[in-house]
Amino acid sequence: MDTKRAGISVRHSALVLAAAGLAAAVAAPLDVSRAPGSAAEPLKGEKPLKGELRLSLGKLRAIGAMPITADGLNQKFTEFSRKASGYEFGVKARSTIAKECASKAYTVQDQKAAGCTGGDTMDQCTDKLYRQCLRTSGNPGRDVSIQEFQESATKAAAEARALSRMLNQYADQADQNAKTLVP
Repeated sequence: MDTKRAGISVRHSALVLAAAGLAAAVAAPLDVSRAPGSAAEPLKGEKPLKGELRLSLGKLRAIGAMPITADGLNQKFTEFSRKASGYEFGVKARSTIAKECASKAYTVQDQKAAGCTGGDTMDQCTDKLYRQCLRTSGNPGRDVSIQEFQESATKAAAEARALSRMLNQYADQADQNAKTLVP
């Protein structure tokens, strides 16, 4: 590079953007030390640029298909929402029943029916009474069995995890596409 020509010679890259609405960069040397309007002479050893240039689609960094979409996320959220609603209904119903169980006084006969023995600690017998109360009590018109509650909780947790995975995949996909488009 001739640094004496017109003072200081600085080389920059010019970006050429085009091709079917996608942007790609092709570096072309540019000598900015020459005055505008002067005859542009190629530097020693360089060939002059000729004619117009078109970018090949094969050379561009096109963004691929999007396996995770907003519509897919909305569908997954709807599935999660249904499962979460069932689970939350069960939480409210079971909480109401638990309060009722805690407010009762349990006779010796109730304790025996729950499986308490003379060798149980107070905590062990209380746990047995509580489980027995949950199994036998109902929330009239809105009963949720222990099994139904456990199933709804498990399904809601699984849907929440699946939605979380999808959201993470979507975020990774968006990050990757942001890096892919422009080199």
